[in-house]
Amino acid sequence: MDHSDFNEKIRALVEESLGEDVRVLVSNVEKNNGQFRDALTITAGENRISPTIYLDCFRKRFENGTEISDIAQEIISVYENRVVKDDLDISEFRDFEKAKEHIIFKIINHEKNEELLKDVPHLDYLDLAIVFCYFFSEGELENASILIRNAHMEAWGTDTEALMKFAEYNTNRLLGCTVNNILDYLKKIYDMNDILPMDADEEKIPLYVLSNRPGLFGAGCILYNGLLKDLSEKMDSDLYVFPSSIHEVIIMPYEGTEEAMHFQSLVKEINRTELSVEDILSDSVYYYSRSKDCLQKV
Repeated sequence: MDHSDFNEKIRALVEESLGEDVRVLVSNVEKNNGQFRDALTITAGENRISPTIYLDCFRKRFENGTEISDIAQEIISVYENRVVKDDLDISEFRDFEKAKEHIIFKIINHEKNEELLKDVPHLDYLDLAIVFCYFFSEGELENASILIRNAHMEAWGTDTEALMKFAEYNTNRLLGCTVNNILDYLKKIYDMNDILPMDADEEKIPLYVLSNRPGLFGAGCILYNGLLKDLSEKMDSDLYVFPSSIHEVIIMPYEGTEEAMHFQSLVKEINRTELSVEDILSDSVYYYSRSKDCLQKV
């Protein structure tokens, strides 16, 4: 069974199980860095918020021998856990005076998202692009977001500069930031207490992971007003900024240009071998000068 046959069979089984009031569609959803993923979009009645369920992992389970009827039931369980139970008021999204309180920014790779950027308001930044989202900070959709398109901006009667002004205020307020030494980060994420050397400490490994509280598109924290300057003052050094992924960056004291090419090769290797294409931010290494208060590509 090829991908399209699997998608259609799953769609039909899920729609049949959920009943005639539910509409199930197969869509090819555009993700970060020009990637597309097959997904089911399930709409019930008049509910305008439709859960999107990506099919990659379910297709792999089918290829590994799971019955397609069992997979359909798993998808239904996922849907029932994700569906917004109450009638969600989206009037705040339509009304710019209310929506502007929820506008945040995130950063993505410019070159890898050229097609997407034709359809969304954005600002160029180094080899990156600053794009904007409407962020749900509470309720059933907490931490979810809607990418702001040109059509949204036009309907609101606003422009990119205004979106940036509101996003600069809101992003830190709504998402905050976290700065953790990489030792603490690894212990927390990967439970590496038994692997790390007993004498490993912050002074010997001055690498810091910068992200936001949800850990989603946290690399955008490099745009927070004064943050890199504060970190450089605390470290008493200019900084290297490594684009670990779209969700976080790694900060370390600057040690001179001799190391830059080595670090850039390392970033490229990690991007090719350790990250999904969707999660790559950039192959570049960045340098922050505290005297100029400026971030630039190495």
